Amino acid sequence: MTLSIGAKMKRKLNLTDIPFAIRSSELLKELKWNIKYNNEKENLFSEGTIRNYVNKYESQDFINLYNNYVPLFLEKHGMSTKVHILDCSEILVNPDNPNYENSEVVKDEEGISRGYKLVTLRGVYGILRVLKQIGIESINNHDLKCCENLLEKSKILKPGDILICDRGFISREFLNNLKLNRNVNVYIPVKSNMDIYKEAVEIAKMQNKRSKHPNKKRNKQKIQLVKDLGVYWRSNNPENDVPLSACVVWEIKKVRRLPNYYVFVTTDTEKNAEHIVNTYEIRANIEEDYRQVKHFWQIEKFCKT
Repeated sequence: MTLSIGAKMKRKLNLTDIPFAIRSSELLKELKWNIKYNNEKENLFSEGTIRNYVNKYESQDFINLYNNYVPLFLEKHGMSTKVHILDCSEILVNPDNPNYENSEVVKDEEGISRGYKLVTLRGVYGILRVLKQIGIESINNHDLKCCENLLEKSKILKPGDILICDRGFISREFLNNLKLNRNVNVYIPVKSNMDIYKEAVEIAKMQNKRSKHPNKKRNKQKIQLVKDLGVYWRSNNPENDVPLSACVVWEIKKVRRLPNYYVFVTTDTEKNAEHIVNTYEIRANIEEDYRQVKHFWQIEKFCKT
């Protein structure tokens, strides 16, 4: 897998290009990847030899290898964090080619797409976002469903950690489970049609204790803490519902000078509004992360199905 990544970063995308990432003749010999020179073919390595080697493993074996190795590597080098970002992104392939293994088709507003869904759990290390654990799921599954296996088996989430999510993970049971069973605090925005959003905004208006947004670039926004909001977002088992607090962000629109509100909810009820909004803003560059991975690593370009 390391060689495959090395070849990928050298823009060598074919299966038979993987050995070109190897600089050790001893390793080539150990892997029994012999050079077979043929004037009529561009490839110097036999595709069958490499494919037979790769086929010894299931795809999940390589994912497990990654998920087990990266946390050990970070621990060995003294890198630790309590802040993580959970997210999903679609990995698309040619929709007209049904031969991509385990790929599925989904139809939405943009048309028909074929591919997979990449689940990522990133660790935040200053300005770095490290892909600590990954998963490959069906493109048809909801983001929350895709992450169940990853979170259930994840050993990198520790008590007291922070998990930042987007609106695709809105679920009262999801928040309750992480807080009660793993003592992990979730930070998530809620939708404007939810009761907790409406109540948070109304309470903020009534209390009228707005303060400046800590981000100087958002000088037209005000923030306010609203506590004890758990009763406005119920699960099927309300006796298990954990307390919730929210940061209400108030912004004046340029058109007609009308107010606009954003509500960020957390299970960490001891934090103030500034901490809540600063924590969620850590997620801001996630789409740029995906763009770089897809563009520079070309993870959507498969030369073999």
